[in-house]
Amino acid sequence: MVRLRMTHVPETGSAPVEPSGHAAVAAPDLLDFPAPRASLSGWARFAGAVLSVLWVAELAWLLTRWPPAGLVARVALVVFVALAFWRASRHVRALFVVVLALCGVIASVLGHLGAWWEGLGQAQIFGAFLPALLLLRATAQHSPYAERLREGTASLSAQQATTWTLAGAHLVGAVLSVGAMGVLAIGLGPDVDEDERARRAAAAVRGLGTAVMWSPFFVAMGFATQRVPAVALWQAILAGAGVAAIGLIGSVRLYTPDLTPAQLGRSLRLLRPLLAPVAVVFGAVLALSAWGMGGLQAIALALPLVCGPYLLTRGPAVGAPALRATFGHFARLGDEMLVVAGASMLGASVVALPAAQALMQGIQPGQVHGAVLLASLVVGLFALGQLGVHPMIGAGVLLPVIAGAPFGVHPVALVAATVFAWGLVGASSVWQLPIATASAAFGVPIARLWDRQAWRFTLRLGAAGLVYLVLLNAVLQP
Repeated sequence: MVRLRMTHVPETGSAPVEPSGHAAVAAPDLLDFPAPRASLSGWARFAGAVLSVLWVAELAWLLTRWPPAGLVARVALVVFVALAFWRASRHVRALFVVVLALCGVIASVLGHLGAWWEGLGQAQIFGAFLPALLLLRATAQHSPYAERLREGTASLSAQQATTWTLAGAHLVGAVLSVGAMGVLAIGLGPDVDEDERARRAAAAVRGLGTAVMWSPFFVAMGFATQRVPAVALWQAILAGAGVAAIGLIGSVRLYTPDLTPAQLGRSLRLLRPLLAPVAVVFGAVLALSAWGMGGLQAIALALPLVCGPYLLTRGPAVGAPALRATFGHFARLGDEMLVVAGASMLGASVVALPAAQALMQGIQPGQVHGAVLLASLVVGLFALGQLGVHPMIGAGVLLPVIAGAPFGVHPVALVAATVFAWGLVGASSVWQLPIATASAAFGVPIARLWDRQAWRFTLRLGAAGLVYLVLLNAVLQP
């Protein structure tokens, strides 16, 4: 079994490209393959052990609601965040300091630190959600499906290969995030020129960006539904699937206009081996969600239930490397957990402000048009994302405020708009890992992935997505 790594060195001899700065901040929906456990420092191992304690304690809390388990999870979260601060990238560390300063100012206005503690409580579930995603990713990397996905692609035409990469990145990326890049790129041989690599890489970025818009296995969906608890996970998935379909159709029409239906069908049929495992994972999550679990809680519980038995049936030869890879990810969650904790604390602090509460109580229905607010939310999060501000920060502040007042925005449309903007940022900003990872995996310069045609696609999808969201909001209004 070939082991995939984010720093895949293409056969052309170019050096691996490592993301830097805020490109390393994308929450775990944009993490990739870790170094072996043996390469971790002592502090990294300790941080991984703390996160392991947090994971177990949070799962125990979800299953039993035993207060000591919740307290252990909260303390472990504080310790892990403290450790993560010293290991974080400079960009995230500076951002976290700014967030803490803002929270401190708000705490002085409120006269207590309760909002901070409440925000940490909201972030606590991520201590189980993120490790569960990493376990799923490591399990998939050590399964035979990655090999099957690469079979039969040698005879595809250029446009078929582009469409296959788009669909493969969307389907595999819906579960593995940027791990899909390594799966799709490893089959490229030394005879594939840079133009073809660039086309494949750009298609992979588009496929992954549209997957963010509906998949529950990204932090985007979990974070948004947690901030707007009135929205069930299945509602958010269906709403996001509509705008994701617009993006996929738009990509095919813009980039592969000469592809016939028969050629498109042949490309998509090569993805059939993945349908069964993806259906099992989604079925487990949706079953727990229907049982009354929230989106984050359902994923945190379902993934170990699916991955654990699978690894046991494969034996130690597969299970042991998968578990080592999972632990190897843990110490590398520093930036992500800082962003999660900071966004949660800042969002809870802003909502607790008397001025914010007065705003939510003082708005009368019809004063602010829902369509204008949805467009402003999407454009604002997208613009901030181009500057390197993670969508989680803006969403953490804005979602509770908008959801708590009669702005004429339906909760489902609000979540869909947030996740849509998140996906646009992930597929277009060099501060996010999809572009950096595609550049490394396919062996092409980043500049080749963000050209005039990519801007044209993003603007078209942004405009079409806003129309969809406005219509969705209008239909959902009572």
